[in-house]
Amino acid sequence: MPLREALEKQGNWLFKLRGCFPLIFLPVIFIALWQAGLLQQAEGDLIDDIREAFCVMVSFAGLSIRAAGKYRHTLYLGNFIILLGGILFIPVLWFDLSAVFVLCLYYISALLADRHKSPVQLSFKEVLKSEYSTLFAIIAAFTIIDVAEDFFARGRLKLDPGWVTFFAVGLMIYAVLRVLDKAGIFKEA
Repeated sequence: MPLREALEKQGNWLFKLRGCFPLIFLPVIFIALWQAGLLQQAEGDLIDDIREAFCVMVSFAGLSIRAAGKYRHTLYLGNFIILLGGILFIPVLWFDLSAVFVLCLYYISALLADRHKSPVQLSFKEVLKSEYSTLFAIIAAFTIIDVAEDFFARGRLKLDPGWVTFFAVGLMIYAVLRVLDKAGIFKEA
């Protein structure tokens, strides 16, 4: 079987399992978070804050690519960049390289499997409707990872006021957009 067909078949299989695919890597993520906690003790708060802000900006850039994208490949690129920000948020080199490699394999397979599907075109209202959940998922994921890193670094649960505020603002935005969505504001005329 040629490589392209094998990757396409693998992409279809991975697409079916995309919801539970990340769960397979939870043990690896926990090991990386434990090592990141050790690194966090060594690097100091300022460097940690700068790195974290950079990673959040990378993920938000991915979200903007998803939101601006009119085609399926743009959605995949946006998703890749969103996940890249999350991967880099855990500053463990072996984890970062391994996760990016796995993501590349996944998205190559997915792109090959999706090449026969028609383009997706979204209006601004459809983008708001579809992306507010993604925005909150990004904010929640970064907050959870930061809490886990801090737990592994300090051996106790510590909530950073900046992350609590970031999460609360994200939750409020999500709640408002969800209410507007349920009220039918985002429906096309």
